[in-house]
Parts: sequence; C-alpha cells; structure tokens
Amino acid sequence: MALRTVLGSLLLSLAFHANAQLELFGEAIGEHARESNQILSYTEIAIEWKMSGKLQVHLNEGINNLFENNPALAETNFSDLILADSTIWQAYYYRGVARKQLGKLNDAKEDFLHVIATRNFLYESYVELGKICQLENNTRDAEKYYEKSIRIDPAKPV
Repeated sequence: MALRTVLGSLLLSLAFHANAQLELFGEAIGEHARESNQILSYTEIAIEWKMSGKLQVHLNEGINNLFENNPALAETNFSDLILADSTIWQAYYYRGVARKQLGKLNDAKEDFLHVIATRNFLYESYVELGKICQLENNTRDAEKYYEKSIRIDPAKPV
C-alpha cells in the first residue's frame, strides 16, 4: 500500500511537472511569435509626394503591397521605382523592408546602408539593420545598430 501511494504521488508529481513544462513551452512559442512579428514589422517613414505621377504609382503600389503582406510584389515595385529614379531614398528603405520580410537579408542590408549613406541620421534604417542582425543571430552588431538609433533619437523606443 505504501509503495502504491509513493508511486501515485510520483506519477502525480511528474504529471504536474510535464504540464508546467508544456505551459512554459507554449509561453515561449507565443513570445517568439510576438518577437518575430516585431522584427518583421517596420516603421512607416514620411514621404513627400513631389515626384512625377509614374514614380508615385510605383511607390504607392509598393507601400500598398507591403501593407497587404505581399513583399515580393512590393520589392518589384520599389526596384522599378529605383530603376526609374535612383534618387528616391524612400524606395530603398521600403525595398529593404520587403527584402527583410522575404529573408533576403544581405540585399536588405545594402538597401538600408544606402539610405544611411544618403540620409545619415535616419533612425528607422538603424533599427532595421538591428533587426536584420537579430535575424542573423548577430546580437553584437544588432546592439550596435540599436545604440546608434537611440543616439539619433533618444525619445523613440527601439
């Protein structure tokens, strides 16, 4: 009888332990999904619509495609815009966002670095570079880019 009580207690203890592990595992999956969504999300940047109608169409279509979760088509829209006028830095930013979402991390990095080269203090590009480094599991460089973004605008959260 004592052995049966001990075994019953042990099995009950194991069941509680397994249930607790499942709860923690579920929480970890939820946290990972939230962080993944944050890493794949982006901050919209201001656009001055002073370009020709044809160029505005490419930019607007690209932004709409990003909003509708179609980054492949958005990348094409922004690439077409850049071919037509390579001075529109916003196209590089948004193409970088699309490429990040597509997993084309090196190409996305190049786009954000281009934006930084032309618009040195664009907070959002440094944040995006930090996210790319996170996706690459490069926490050292991610922290470096996040720290740069904080120095640019300490009032914005990273």
